[in-house]
Amino acid sequence: MFKRTIYLLLSSVLTLFSSYSYSSEVTLVRVLGQQSAEDVTQDYFYQLLGKALKAGSTDPYYTRLVDATSLTQGRSMQLLTDDIIDVYWMGTTIESENKFHAVKIPLMKGLLGYRVSILKKQNLSYFSQLSEAELKRKVACQGEHWPDTKILQANGYKVAAAGRYDAMFAMVNKGRCQYFPRAIFEGYGELAVAQKTFNDLVMLDDVLLHYPYPIYYFVNKKNIALSMAIEIGLEKLIDSGEFDSFMQNHKVTKYAFPLDKWKGKRIFQLNNPLLSKQTDPTNPRYWITAF
Repeated sequence: MFKRTIYLLLSSVLTLFSSYSYSSEVTLVRVLGQQSAEDVTQDYFYQLLGKALKAGSTDPYYTRLVDATSLTQGRSMQLLTDDIIDVYWMGTTIESENKFHAVKIPLMKGLLGYRVSILKKQNLSYFSQLSEAELKRKVACQGEHWPDTKILQANGYKVAAAGRYDAMFAMVNKGRCQYFPRAIFEGYGELAVAQKTFNDLVMLDDVLLHYPYPIYYFVNKKNIALSMAIEIGLEKLIDSGEFDSFMQNHKVTKYAFPLDKWKGKRIFQLNNPLLSKQTDPTNPRYWITAF
């Protein structure tokens, strides 16, 4: 109820703000393009952002892609700090929320925290039988600047960190790590692309990792009007049902549905020490709370 009240207040303020600014101008919003061919999830966040801006403001917004080839997450965050991009989406941390303005509406309703794993075909049967203690002794690939790396390590998992996203598929293929955890909505599309180069890679989806982990849109703290427009737009998309429909039908996220298919899977529960205390993963408006 409190968040809904804030949402209505923000909507009124933005309407008033818009009447005094940008009413006849097109506001440019710069976002990052794909990091590599395997980065199939970029389209989901890019398309959702466009829908949110259209729904959240009467002012016209024009989005433009900035080359992100081989950028690390650390470098991408610096581009937001330096005002080279205007919006960046990433899994949240307390540090990120202090540095930038987070639009605190989970863009995947918490599905980012449910993890399947990409690994070599020859290891599939073996990994399907592992206990959590045994899995912790194997080495996972994760990004050097990804919060997931710290989350896994805090829960006793071994991690081999890589600077480049696309390099992790090669690392699994070469045995430098044994598995590459990916969100249930993103792993399958990524695997389809990666298999064109590494045809020995497969998906482990009988055993899942889970930790509460929302992905948000982040903007520079100086860009109040933009963050308000995005938040209001997302709230409107939720109210209309378009948010859920988009998530269930987009080519990237449709792999996660129907959610019933995940029932009966073994799920290892992890804590997320990077999550702010204000985050409420039990709120069904913004989170999928159970399969």
